[in-house]
This record gives sequence, structure tokens and C-alpha cells, in this order.
Amino acid sequence: MTIRPDLPLVLIGFMGAGKTTIGRKLAETLQRPFYDIDDEIEASTGRTVTKIFEENGETAFREIEGAILASVVAIRPPAVIASGGGAVLRKANRDLLREKAVTIFIDPPFHTIWNRIESERAHRPLANGKSREDVENLHSQRGESYRECASLTVPARGTPAQIAENILFRLESLKKWTMAGMRGDEREILEIRRGKR
Repeated sequence: MTIRPDLPLVLIGFMGAGKTTIGRKLAETLQRPFYDIDDEIEASTGRTVTKIFEENGETAFREIEGAILASVVAIRPPAVIASGGGAVLRKANRDLLREKAVTIFIDPPFHTIWNRIESERAHRPLANGKSREDVENLHSQRGESYRECASLTVPARGTPAQIAENILFRLESLKKWTMAGMRGDEREILEIRRGKR
């Protein structure tokens, strides 16, 4: 993936990863517009995400989500976008993110996610009524899909402002590696030799 300033930054990750808060910080720093896909879905349909799941099911929701994601990714000037946690489930969305965006996987430890969502599971259709083990299994199942389309994976430790700063630093480094024509495996070997991993 070439890091280009004319592409949107799309934050992906599991529910409760902090995509919206971190995305707002990035947008503010980069002076780009910010969009949250769930908010855009609700504004477009006049219904909450929970209502869409209840009335039409997950498949219908994913269709709407894919259409909204594609339309927001195409907006110019390029935006910072917080995707829904399940947006990566559809291959078409993963292909779109790989080809048309710089995609950042926000990946905090699961216990951090659980602490954030435990008390608000009723408002999250895929966590509503589920145990910690159920949610953790879902988190594990999605990991490969997040990594498959991510230009960059960020462990997401610290405050949202610190995480946003880390993302910007790592994007700049990634841009320099790309300009030097180095592939991911070559960069990794070099970083290990320099003691950075």
C-alpha cells in the first residue's frame, strides 16, 4: 500500500476500540473532515443501528453499511473515517479499503475493549445479551479480517491523543519506507536489526 495524502484514513477495529475518539483527534490535527460510519447510517436511514438490526437483520445492515462506506471513502477532500466494527466482514469492503484508503487497525487488548463495552452491551447489537467469552470469541474471529486490509496496525495503548500522535508518527515512517521502495518484510528485518522490535 502506498501512503498517499489524497486517500482517506479509515480506522477499523472491534467495537469499543476507540475508533471514533481517535479519529476525531486525527481529523483535528490533519484538518480533515471526520465521518463516523454508524452515525452516517443513522442519519441516512433515520433509524438507529440497533433498530436496523432488529427490524431487518444483520445482512441488510451490512448492505447499507457497505454502500455508506463506499460513498464516504469517495468524498473529497479525503476524510478521516471511523468504520463500524463489522465493516471488514464483507470482502467488497476489505477490497475497497485496501485499494481506496489508508486503513489503520486500532487494536487495544481485549480487556480494555470489554471494560469499555460491558455496561453498554444493550446498545451494541452483536454484544447484547452476550457473555464476555462470547464477545471475546467474536473479537478473535475478526482479527484476521482486520489485519488483511490494514495498512498499519496500532496497539492502541495510552490516551486517544497519544494514540493519534503515534499513528501520525508511524504513517510518516511508513511513507518514508514506501518512498524508499522497501517492502513490509524488508522493513521488519531492518527494524529488528536496529533493535526497534
